[in-house]
Amino acid sequence: MGRPVVLSNGQLFVGLDERGLVHDFYYPYVGLDNLTNARSSQHKIGVWVDGDFLWVTDDNWSIDVTYQPHAMMSSVRMQSAKLGVTLRFQDFVDTEYNAFVRHHGHE
Repeated sequence: MGRPVVLSNGQLFVGLDERGLVHDFYYPYVGLDNLTNARSSQHKIGVWVDGDFLWVTDDNWSIDVTYQPHAMMSSVRMQSAKLGVTLRFQDFVDTEYNAFVRHHGHE
């Protein structure tokens, strides 16, 4: 199955799933071993607001995963009406260094 977002510099490959979570992580060779063990464990994000906690994998989230216009960067927006928060992530793989960077903000 394809990923909504794939980021790579030729050595480091990161695939984000439809919820904006890291599903694939290959290093130092793209296609060698998937270091996330995606089938047995998951990358997860949890949010706690005023005593209420939700994983972003819960059904209470509206999530949009796309690319930034004219750039090899992701644009992930996660909104929870129940918690009253919106999270925004911009992700990229550095072109010179083998580094995956996730910048986050909130509304």
